Amino acid sequence: MVHETARDLIAAEYVHTTARGVSGRGGSGPPVAQHVVISGVIRQDDRIAAVSSRPIFRSAREVGAYYRTALAWQLRKHGYAIEQATGNHGRYFELADVPVSLREEFSQRAREVAQAIERFRAKYGRAPERGELRHLKLENRKAKQLTPATTSNKRWQQAAREHGSDPTKPPC
Repeated sequence: MVHETARDLIAAEYVHTTARGVSGRGGSGPPVAQHVVISGVIRQDDRIAAVSSRPIFRSAREVGAYYRTALAWQLRKHGYAIEQATGNHGRYFELADVPVSLREEFSQRAREVAQAIERFRAKYGRAPERGELRHLKLENRKAKQLTPATTSNKRWQQAAREHGSDPTKPPC
């Protein structure tokens, strides 16, 4: 097997259009979850080749950071203000013009996981380790509810209005 640096990637992006139910409710908020599958590479000589996936999996955090940086750049280019270094160890970003109360409304699933972690900590006197954390996330995970996009969009727009945000207002 010969390893060489690819000139380009052949990839597909999948954007989730449904969210998981939380605490007996419907989806928690707009499911801005994207997955990218790299199916091949274009070599320096323009030939298509298979992907050596192990290095990609080993560098998932760095690849994710690169992806989020490109997404933030595109959003800025379209007029959105970005709040940098948010979330888990400052690895993420948020849209600056979204009210905090609306962010919290749309973060019900994250709150469920945080509560499960606190229950674990109270029971065992320590934070869950990586495998235990994965198990906690899976054990209280509800199924995704298939909802027409028009229904979800109406629900999200109504929630935005209730939190003082105008979902129809263009950025900046």
